[in-house]
Amino acid sequence: MSDASHKPPAFLVRHRLLVGAVANVVLLGAAYTSAFLLRLDLRIPPPYWDTFLATLPVAVALQYAGLHMFKLTRGWWRYVGVVDFANAVKASVLGTLGLATYVFLVHRHSSYP
Repeated sequence: MSDASHKPPAFLVRHRLLVGAVANVVLLGAAYTSAFLLRLDLRIPPPYWDTFLATLPVAVALQYAGLHMFKLTRGWWRYVGVVDFANAVKASVLGTLGLATYVFLVHRHSSYP
């Protein structure tokens, strides 16, 4: 086999940062949605829908900001080590504390599971 068969498509090479950012946002949104669904037995009742929809973009933005702060949005995941794991934990804790603060201050009187 030649080396050309192992190269990623040109679009992905040219736009790798954008593709990576979109992938991170989609995965963060899926994780938040999954957490909500698991907490509510795989069905979001009507009282929680408005809160879920209002907090979803904030949760994704805060978690992505945490990833960005700890430089986890770039790099070669082939060479991940203990420091990267610790930074991922820190980014997750930071994003979660940010979301908890937001929910407490803004959605204090709404239904949040």
